[in-house]
Amino acid sequence: MLRINHPDPSERAYTSHLEGRIMGPWVAELEQLGNQPSLSDGNLRLNLANVDFVDHSGAELLRRLKARGVILLDCPAYILAELEIVHGARTGQFT
Repeated sequence: MLRINHPDPSERAYTSHLEGRIMGPWVAELEQLGNQPSLSDGNLRLNLANVDFVDHSGAELLRRLKARGVILLDCPAYILAELEIVHGARTGQFT
């Protein structure tokens, strides 16, 4: 299960705190959040501190979201390894 705080449409920038597992049907739900036009180009930040598992499709989605300007915050080391991202590993934040 994945808990996602969904944004208020009136907000220009939004940090969504994720809790649980990014896998299976929850990958598609997270993708819908990332596809909102008002939350692109650095307007969306995903706090991953409470994510305890990411499957292959979840990691691919996080890579795509990051490439589109979504900022990943408080990213656990195992997610960093899955994403094969070295830059930002000390802070857990990517820009």
